[in-house]
Amino acid sequence: MTLQADRFKVGIFLLVSAFLFVAFFGFFIGRAVLKPTRTYTIRFKETVKGLSRGSRVNYHGVPVGTVTGMRLDGDTTVVEVKLDPSLAKVQKGVTKASLERNPLTGLATVELEGWKEGAPELPGGGVIPAGTSWGSELMKTLPEIMKDLSRTLKNLETASAAINDLLQPATRTRFKDLLGNLDELARRLPETVDRMDLEGRKTMETLRSAAERLTGAVDRLEKEVASLSGEAKGTLSEARKTLVSGRKFLEGKEVKGLLASASRAAAALEETLGETRRFLAEAKGTIKRSEYDIRPLADRLAAAAEAVQRLASLLERAPDALMWGRPREERTIRVGGEKGGRR
Repeated sequence: MTLQADRFKVGIFLLVSAFLFVAFFGFFIGRAVLKPTRTYTIRFKETVKGLSRGSRVNYHGVPVGTVTGMRLDGDTTVVEVKLDPSLAKVQKGVTKASLERNPLTGLATVELEGWKEGAPELPGGGVIPAGTSWGSELMKTLPEIMKDLSRTLKNLETASAAINDLLQPATRTRFKDLLGNLDELARRLPETVDRMDLEGRKTMETLRSAAERLTGAVDRLEKEVASLSGEAKGTLSEARKTLVSGRKFLEGKEVKGLLASASRAAAALEETLGETRRFLAEAKGTIKRSEYDIRPLADRLAAAAEAVQRLASLLERAPDALMWGRPREERTIRVGGEKGGRR
């Protein structure tokens, strides 16, 4: 009797356990089967390598569905996805799909993005537009990037070769010689400028004296030729007017202003030469310990030195070039009218 009771209890326990197992299994299966889902289609022009059936579909990084199928349609891959509408809503004309690959495993997922308040929902069975992933964009721009990188490397090689040439002992010696020549030029130029200024002032005094002597000569000539014809008197009168005008010009504000400007320019040049001396002193120390590319600076300094030498040579040959703009021997002074003028 006791054995039968025990068997009955065991049977009841097994029946209850089997019922509970079937109930729980049916609950989970039914939940999965009856769960509301929506199916959408995505058409990718790019490769879908790494994507397979069962791959995740994320919406802004949140899992919302899976890939249920893939097929080819010409050069386009049609991917079918099943989404849970309770987790995310696909908006028409706003939501876009792209492929994202794990750089370590190579596995791909479908990433959905895009949201706009008030946009209509895309019904199930619709097509989600496919965007371009950052990997695809990178592959498109990679050839241009490689070209730019190649050009950059070539430029670096050229610059490295130029720097190596510049740092050769012979080049450094030539640059030191150039700095020495510029230092000597800076030392001598103030004396040259002072001499040119003094000679310019002497030239102006000589011109004033000559104008005064010519005016006196014309006065004496007018007294002696009172009996000359009217045309000769007119010529002398014109000559006198010209000399008076020339004297007024030499004593006028323009010439004084020009001399003052020349003096200021000489002072400014002397100040600039002081700065140049300080720069040369610093450059001599820098060239010994620096390995930067100084060729452009050397070229500019050489051009500046050449220009200053040309200016000094011109003003030494013709100090009055500050006023007339060309050497004295090329000047022409007309006296009188166009027909009766004299050189």
